[in-house]
Amino acid sequence: MYQVILSFGKGTLAEGFANVNVQLFDPQQQPMMRDSCSLPAAPELMALYQLWQSQYQAHYQNLGWSTRIDIHEPTAVSSRFSRREFDLHCTQLPVLLNRWLRHESFVAIEQTLRTYLSFHHQIQLILETDDQDLKLLPWHSWQFVIDYAQADVALSLPRSRPPLQHFAPRKKSVKILAVLGSPVLGVHDRKIDVATDRAFIEQLAHVDATFLVEPSRAELTQSLWEQRWDILFFAGHSTRVDGQTALLLNHDPEQNSLTINEFHHALNHAVEQGLQLAIFNSCDSLGLAWTLAELNIPQTIAFRDAVPDPVAHAFLKHFLAAFAAGMPTPQAVRTAREQLQEFEQHCPCASWLPIICQNPTVLPLTWLDLQGHSSDLQLPPRVPAWIPVVASLLVTGGLILVRTLGVLQDLELEAFDQLMQWRPAEASDARFLVVAIDEADFQYQRQQGMRPEGHLADRALKQLLDKIQPYEPTIVGLDLYHDVEFEPELKPLVLNNSRFIAVCEIAQTEGSFTPGPNPSIPSPPGIPSERLGFTDLPEDPRKMIRRQLLYMDPVRVCDTDQSLSLRIARQYLTLSGGPIPRLTSNQVLHIGNVEFEPLSPDAGGYQLPAGEAEGYQVMLNYRRAQFPMVNLRDLLGGGLDAQLSSLIPGRIILIGVVKPDLDTHPTAFGTRQVNGEQPGVVIQAHMISQILSAVEQGRPLIWWWPQGVEYLWIGTWSLLGSLLVWRWSSTVVRIASLTVAVGVLIGSCMGVLLIGGWIPLVPAMMGLLISGGVVMVYTNVKVTHVGQPPTLGGRDA
Repeated sequence: MYQVILSFGKGTLAEGFANVNVQLFDPQQQPMMRDSCSLPAAPELMALYQLWQSQYQAHYQNLGWSTRIDIHEPTAVSSRFSRREFDLHCTQLPVLLNRWLRHESFVAIEQTLRTYLSFHHQIQLILETDDQDLKLLPWHSWQFVIDYAQADVALSLPRSRPPLQHFAPRKKSVKILAVLGSPVLGVHDRKIDVATDRAFIEQLAHVDATFLVEPSRAELTQSLWEQRWDILFFAGHSTRVDGQTALLLNHDPEQNSLTINEFHHALNHAVEQGLQLAIFNSCDSLGLAWTLAELNIPQTIAFRDAVPDPVAHAFLKHFLAAFAAGMPTPQAVRTAREQLQEFEQHCPCASWLPIICQNPTVLPLTWLDLQGHSSDLQLPPRVPAWIPVVASLLVTGGLILVRTLGVLQDLELEAFDQLMQWRPAEASDARFLVVAIDEADFQYQRQQGMRPEGHLADRALKQLLDKIQPYEPTIVGLDLYHDVEFEPELKPLVLNNSRFIAVCEIAQTEGSFTPGPNPSIPSPPGIPSERLGFTDLPEDPRKMIRRQLLYMDPVRVCDTDQSLSLRIARQYLTLSGGPIPRLTSNQVLHIGNVEFEPLSPDAGGYQLPAGEAEGYQVMLNYRRAQFPMVNLRDLLGGGLDAQLSSLIPGRIILIGVVKPDLDTHPTAFGTRQVNGEQPGVVIQAHMISQILSAVEQGRPLIWWWPQGVEYLWIGTWSLLGSLLVWRWSSTVVRIASLTVAVGVLIGSCMGVLLIGGWIPLVPAMMGLLISGGVVMVYTNVKVTHVGQPPTLGGRDA
């Protein structure tokens, strides 16, 4: 909660205030602003208040209500009270107060405060003054308080000290000493209802309440000495004894009243034992609160003037409900005050009556504080600013170490997959048509008397080429191994066709992408190397496909150094008049203005052995869409003849198997087609599409930061996590701020991925949470072992 301290110093309303000091403290009680101003004399303001007060008291005196009153029905008022005149005073007084506060010196300070404070901030404005007239003004009518819905005003003595209170262990129940005084002031006075006050307290959950009904002085003081109390509550009449406000306890004519001075030792002991709040639900109890403030009690709630019984009941009911629900006392009092307006038709200015007297060296109270869930209203020991910095450095260093060892690789790859799946859908790539061969197509060939070897009979391939060639496809890519001679009738269609691309496999050494001893799958006899592409795929753990090979050293039986995807993309660009791929002097592939950055062993979230990063690899940026696909049997059977003129011309035709038990691979792509995996021919389509889309449409390739930048990113989030916990003392706020930070981090990584960037998510999130947790544990341990909480810094009473 933000606190604004207005110290009026010497001066009065009649003389003016030459030096008003203004201080603003943030929720950690660190000073944010300190300034001074002046306010002119305003005798007319006090004169108007006295007129208002005389009308207010005349109203209740006419009804016979001199103190807390029971209203049953409207009663005619005497000629001394004019409702019209009183309503005029009620309107004029806030107007005159705000006019006085708009003095040029003071309004400049107010504008500065507004630049620091947001309308959603919880704010307590504390007025430190000795002037009796100043504290009687309706400060809740100040336009600043009206504008800030979470703000309220409290009064304070100009000189305050922190209460010397002992820490109390956490407890389930809040201890309340409820004193129910005499319900009548005199024989002819109307009886007030203190039983309702008692009922409201008894309805509270987690409360251990002790009720003293019309106690003697000795009973009250003994209770204060013998037990530890959180709240002192009084309901009943108050009276004036030798110029001091006194509590009317019982009917004993000699021992029925008690001033604060008469039991201040017992009260002082109660404060030392942990008394946090006093509530005087009686008339004109501001005098009681002001005297009690000299004992440095943290907070007192009182009434400025005579309070009718229904108003006292309603205020107590609404205040206790808001306070027990978790509101700090300033906001709970404001909430209860605003609900008193419903009484103002018969109880004018009821909402003006409640006021808090606050010890400015103590934080505003919450219900959880009373249950021991905070450090007894005092600030927790301030953690030095170097603690979050050191914590973040240590956490960042540890994360970098375990990341370098590859411990986080699987988590980072899974996070990358998740982000890939969250991307928005893309349009299908119209340059492609996949001719799929599934089990039904295999059986179809047998039914037609063909002998499919490798799932596609040469006669079926011939029929397919005969059917599509008249429609002039740009390229036909056969993603099926064919290591034997083509049948004679098929040879002219494949060997002499510059637009036909075939495949082979370079069997690499295990754990690397260099040719090894494992048998390779030869290319089709007679196909020249410039129409060959290898189909080797780099596999991550669990055989996931996230990378794409472009170049690799050839072998004799697979005499090509280019992958199928690069070969088809190169051929497509050549035929369409596009840029030709070229390797620069430092062996980096460029196609037009697009650079295909080779994958390093530590790219992004990878920590690959050197051998697994060999060859020319890039990250595969899957297209978030399906590729157009038809079945072989539909093409050969004539079922698609009417559509061939739109399906074939100018397209890349890829022919491959789509079967659950053959050539399928798990991918990072969200939409899976076969048992949660993608067929190899579809993966090849993604790889070709990535190259062509980057060159022709500028679709981003996956890129990553240099390691130094990644370390800085991880360190930044680690520092942020520790600072968020260091900045806030509330556990709820800490957790909420860390949750928001995690959301911002995920959103940032998602946003960067949309433009192709793969930046650290898992280590940054771990840094955020671990460093925040370290600082949280440190502060909790520090609070646990401290003997006496420190006072608020920066406030000289």
